[in-house]
Amino acid sequence: MNITGIDKAMRDLQKLAEGAQRAQRAGEKRIADKIVAEAQVAAPGSLSGKINVTQTENTTTINGGDDFSAWVEFGTGPNAAAFLASQPAEVVEEARKFFVNGKGTGAAHPFFFPPIFRNIPNLIPAVEEELGKLVK
Repeated sequence: MNITGIDKAMRDLQKLAEGAQRAQRAGEKRIADKIVAEAQVAAPGSLSGKINVTQTENTTTINGGDDFSAWVEFGTGPNAAAFLASQPAEVVEEARKFFVNGKGTGAAHPFFFPPIFRNIPNLIPAVEEELGKLVK
């Protein structure tokens, strides 16, 4: 049995699905670039040069730098403990990865997570905007 137009409809659906994936990546990249730009402005000294975004076909990753960047972000020793007491679980979980010995006197200078939290609510609208371009 051959249904007229089914092949074309299937091709059109496949194109739409591929377009949706591109739209998702484009929306993610736009928001990630905004996060990176804001974090670079807020980062002290040479840390701004360590913040970047990479994107593959399946992932968008924002890199905040190395261990030193984390110690600046979260603080060290008692300063870190005091800072993290008021932070969301995601920040505390990330900070744990950089715990060394509980010593240190560095104050927290958050430059990376604030732009993330400010911009994450814009992610879905950015992807929706890109999807809207597909159906025009």
